[in-house]
Amino acid sequence: NSSAAFYQSQGATPSIASLMGGKWIEEPDSQVGLGSQLTLENFTNSISKNTGTLTKLGTSTVDGQGVVGVHSSKGGTVYIDTNGIAYPVEFVGSSKTNGSGTIAFSAWNLAPTPTAPKGARTVQSFG
Repeated sequence: NSSAAFYQSQGATPSIASLMGGKWIEEPDSQVGLGSQLTLENFTNSISKNTGTLTKLGTSTVDGQGVVGVHSSKGGTVYIDTNGIAYPVEFVGSSKTNGSGTIAFSAWNLAPTPTAPKGARTVQSFG
């Protein structure tokens, strides 16, 4: 649900933007630029370019979950699940330039598949 101004900024004509503005638009992920591009592999590839030297820290636990730590010479450690799929469980930042803090991840692949709200229209329905 975006404004007409947003759609115009993305290249829609003023008349199409005014039709779409303020309405939910239903499109498959592949049509809106997410789809297969939004993957763990692509995410890790995008951040790996500036990671510095990576060092495996060994196994430990985060909130009772078995993990292996990987530390970057540029600051920060990612803890990866060692049981099942190797999802990141926690990022711990410790960089002078990028700051510090912790981001925890849980419930991978447990969310229900989203559905379009009632009244959503497809882009094709605008003619």
